[in-house]
Amino acid sequence: MMNKLRRLGLLSAESNLDDVLSLEPRDLLERRLQTLVFKNGLGRSVKQARQFITHRHVLIGDKEISSPSYFVSTEEEALINFKE
Repeated sequence: MMNKLRRLGLLSAESNLDDVLSLEPRDLLERRLQTLVFKNGLGRSVKQARQFITHRHVLIGDKEISSPSYFVSTEEEALINFKE
């Protein structure tokens, strides 16, 4: 469980079991695709980022994602970009 939470970016490498209990819903919402598109500067607002995603303008690697609630892992975070 701890390894999965680290891979998803919810915990740091030196976290322990007590840190799992301190997770809040906001921590989960920060890992959604629409939030990360906005934070990376690909959209001017969260609503615009959501629209880009639903209109299939956003890729993760070479995968087209159309769900704004897609949970982005730490490995995938660097691969977020626009479709050409």
